[in-house]
Amino acid sequence: MDGHATAVRRRPSATRREALVVRVVGLLTGTAWLAGCVAPVLSVSGAPPGTTSPAPAARTVAGRPVDPGSPTPTRTAPAAPRPPALPRPTPLHTPAPPPAPLPKVPSRAAVQGWSCDQLVQAVNGSAARCAEPGDPALRAQTVVAGESTVGLTDEHQVVHVERGMSTEDTYLVAMHERGHQELRQRCDTWTCGDALARAMGSSRGAWNDGPYFARVVEAGASTWARCHGADNPRYGYRLSCEDLEAAFGAEVSARRAHALEQQAYDLAWARYREDYERYRREYDLYAAQP
Repeated sequence: MDGHATAVRRRPSATRREALVVRVVGLLTGTAWLAGCVAPVLSVSGAPPGTTSPAPAARTVAGRPVDPGSPTPTRTAPAAPRPPALPRPTPLHTPAPPPAPLPKVPSRAAVQGWSCDQLVQAVNGSAARCAEPGDPALRAQTVVAGESTVGLTDEHQVVHVERGMSTEDTYLVAMHERGHQELRQRCDTWTCGDALARAMGSSRGAWNDGPYFARVVEAGASTWARCHGADNPRYGYRLSCEDLEAAFGAEVSARRAHALEQQAYDLAWARYREDYERYRREYDLYAAQP
């Protein structure tokens, strides 16, 4: 047609439409893939994208909060206490008490006219007794040639005195046995015995060595009797009253020193047990720490 042009809008062909759909689908797919890749990166901390992860909680060591930004403190195990170095005191023998209290000694003049039983109980206590000659309690012990025992203090500290002697001799025998009772109670350690032995010029431990009347134990008993008004000329005294009292004093000092040593020993171990219990508690706390 002359002078006129006719415009015709062509509709896209099927091939072009398919290409357009492919491009749109590809664009949407790429966008979704990109969103999937970015999302995990933004939520590595476990929190949704756009939020701030909370700071880790502070750890506690030995009951005190520790700054999580500071280095972990060094912890060492508590040291165990050392046991005491004090040696255990050597036990001292404690003498058994006499079977009856020892009475105050009567004077020689006061016992005149007393019977044997009255006299020995007044001197040696209510457990003392008089025995007939030949009584097995006296053990018929030969003292020297032609003589036998007329008085004896047995292992139970019961005094036996032979009946039938004069009041004077009964008193002397009873007082000698009282000397044995006193030594049993007041001179029962090596300290006292050695002091008496040294005073007599004997070797240590020579308590019952040598002839009967020369033995330290017999000299000690006879000396005690003489120092308390019962001088018996039959005994050759080789100990003075001062020697005997010094030996008794040495016994008292030895027992007092031993008591102080035992007290210090017991106190040291009591403190050690307290320290050890404290150490166990501290170690349990240490072991429980992360």
